[in-house]
Amino acid sequence: MTCDNLVSADLVTADGRLLNVNATAHPDLLWALKGGGGNFGIVTSFEFRLHQLGPMVAFAGPVYAMDKARTILRRFADFASSAPDEVNVMAVLWTIPAGSAFPQHLHGREVLIIGGTCAGSPERGHEILRPLREFDEPVLDMSSTLSYRALQQLFDPFFRKGEFLHYWKAIYLDRFTDNAIEAIVGGCAVRSSPRSLLAIWAVGGAMGRVGTNETPVGNRSAPFLLEVIGSWSEAAHNEQNIVWVRHAFETMHSFSSGKINANFSGAGEDNERFVRAAFGDHYQRLATVKQAYDPTNMFRLNQNISAV
Repeated sequence: MTCDNLVSADLVTADGRLLNVNATAHPDLLWALKGGGGNFGIVTSFEFRLHQLGPMVAFAGPVYAMDKARTILRRFADFASSAPDEVNVMAVLWTIPAGSAFPQHLHGREVLIIGGTCAGSPERGHEILRPLREFDEPVLDMSSTLSYRALQQLFDPFFRKGEFLHYWKAIYLDRFTDNAIEAIVGGCAVRSSPRSLLAIWAVGGAMGRVGTNETPVGNRSAPFLLEVIGSWSEAAHNEQNIVWVRHAFETMHSFSSGKINANFSGAGEDNERFVRAAFGDHYQRLATVKQAYDPTNMFRLNQNISAV
């Protein structure tokens, strides 16, 4: 995870002290900063561990018909379970929008899009990712070699600021059984807006080998993270879309220990119940760090952790 690469930080505390935080100076605070949000002070600079990457990477982008989703998601899960650490892969259940960069004959088509990338050489990456393109006969294959920066921007045209209304939630899946797949596909079928989508990210790998107690964030043992992304255009349709997201999110608790992703809170729902679900057993330790560095809860306009 990104936060795993935080080496040190300069932080201003609530009482005005400037601290250099690292593995030997204020290690409890460094731990809390690895995912605990802006609860502990103001970081003015930080040191980050970098990794060699690209600049060009292999990208696999097959698009399959939605009626093949159940079979393909099983193959997707099998691929993810044995993929090398260099691979990052996801699956998106969506309806291709009109006027998009997709071919016109696919506009309005319900699809399952596989997105995979490999951090090694493009040549080796394409060979490793090749099975993703052979799950079935794709209706479109967007696979290519592209810059890592371009890869990060692939979804930008579909989430332009101010263009749509959004309500999102995310939950770690500890079990990706046939019943879980059925729930995901069934949930997609009853979306209130064709712009809404369900995204399944494979986690595990190197992320899964980081110790559970090394950071307060994430579910290190979960193989997948599911994002339920509601997007629609008219405020009059707010309620039905929010209800859909909440229902899909709650349904997936049957396949989860309950750990959720703090990046997807929904609209203004960063309450104590949400924060505790995001941090789980680490919440109490975070509260102890909060007590030590911000006992009056000055830094509270956030996903707030209350002092002990």
